[in-house]
Amino acid sequence: MDPWEYLCFKVYRLMSKIYIKKFIISKDDIDVNLHLRDSTYVDYANKTKWAYFRENGILDEFKKEKIGPIVFEMNIQYKKEIFLNEEITITLWFDYISEDFRKWRLTSEIFNKDGDLSAVIKNFGSFIHLERRKVVSAPITVQATISKLLKNI
Repeated sequence: MDPWEYLCFKVYRLMSKIYIKKFIISKDDIDVNLHLRDSTYVDYANKTKWAYFRENGILDEFKKEKIGPIVFEMNIQYKKEIFLNEEITITLWFDYISEDFRKWRLTSEIFNKDGDLSAVIKNFGSFIHLERRKVVSAPITVQATISKLLKNI
C-alpha cells in the first residue's frame, strides 16, 4: 500500500461510522476441531454487512437504483479461536471509497467473548447494475446515503 492510500485508509477509518452487531455461535457453526468453521467467519461478516445496509437505508437505495455491491477480492486473517455458544461482536466500516464511488473497501473485525480480535476480513469491491450487468459508480442517491455514514456521529 503506498503512503497516500495508507493515509486515506486511516482517515476513512477514523471518519466512518462503525457499525456493530452481535451473534451467538451455534452448533451448526462448529467444525471437527470444535471451533468456528472458517467459512462461518465470512457468513457472519456478510450478515453484518447486509444488516448495516438495511438499517441505514442503503439497501432501499440499491433496490431503487437497481444496483448491488459486488466483491472482487476478500482477505481474511484468522487470529484467535471462537467456540460454541460464544457471543461474538463484529465491527464493520467503509475504510475506503473512491472519489467517483466506483470502488470501495469494507473491513469487518470479529471479536470473541473476551473481546480479543479473532479475525479481520477486508472486502474490496464495486457496484454492479443489476439489469445491464456492468460495474458502475454508485448513483448520486446511494453516494449521498453512504456519505452521511462516513461522517463521525
